Amino acid sequence: MFVRLAFAVAIHMDPDILIVDEALSVGDFFFQQRCIRRIQQLKRQGVTIIFVSHDLEAVRSLADRTIWMDHGRICLDGKTDEVVSKYLAAMVTRGRKEIMEEEAIGKPLATSAELDIPEEALAKIPKFIAHIPNIDHRWGNGKARVQGIGIYGKDGDPVNGVAQGDRICIRISVEFQQDVAQPNVGFMLRNRLGEDVTGTNLMYEGVRPAPARAGERMSVDFIMDLPFLHAGFYYFSPAAADGTLDQYEMCDWIDNACAIEVIQRTITYGHMRIPIRTRAVTVTREASRVP
Repeated sequence: MFVRLAFAVAIHMDPDILIVDEALSVGDFFFQQRCIRRIQQLKRQGVTIIFVSHDLEAVRSLADRTIWMDHGRICLDGKTDEVVSKYLAAMVTRGRKEIMEEEAIGKPLATSAELDIPEEALAKIPKFIAHIPNIDHRWGNGKARVQGIGIYGKDGDPVNGVAQGDRICIRISVEFQQDVAQPNVGFMLRNRLGEDVTGTNLMYEGVRPAPARAGERMSVDFIMDLPFLHAGFYYFSPAAADGTLDQYEMCDWIDNACAIEVIQRTITYGHMRIPIRTRAVTVTREASRVP
């Protein structure tokens, strides 16, 4: 309450410099939205704003320049989109030991044995894809390069739009420019607001390819039943790295390389609908009494 009150007073003054340190994490949604609008107004008026936060969407919305710090050390200083993208790439593949036991890292989730696409359908997909539909931003050391990405339906045909719950195959093709001891390939799925929806990679799924030599090529398939996402456009960002989930070098990361439209099959409340089992039991007044 004290933080909320102090922040509310501060933003309704006329400061030359405004320092905001995680203050937007307090209060309800409406308070946060009012504060964001006020900060944006101050920004338009030329006020210098130092905004400290782990809320990446707020950082993207408010900041022109961003500094990524880790344990007091500056990791990167630059344009907000670039810094946030590199931060997200690091978080996706880092395998945070403080929140995940080491033995759990690299173990795939239990999946249905039927989560597959017939071989005759996969045979219709080009073995190596050499086309990237879009590149918003790209970075990495260049030891490996993502050369193509495509989204295909369960019949092996390319798709631009799929219904909620449909099975798809994401094929990512990579060419190694140098020897890579521990190749890893993955992707991040984002919504139209740039929010991360889900992501994975080979090592996280328990697959560890053999070392790759310069000049070799690899195509990786990720087969999934699309979640019952809210209808709209979603974007795949593919990546290739060298190393483990804890220690790695990012070889290539491409923001929003291809898009797919999720078509509504059923009403979806919020970001997605999850599989759920429900039941209702009639309880008599006598049975509900506490002895």
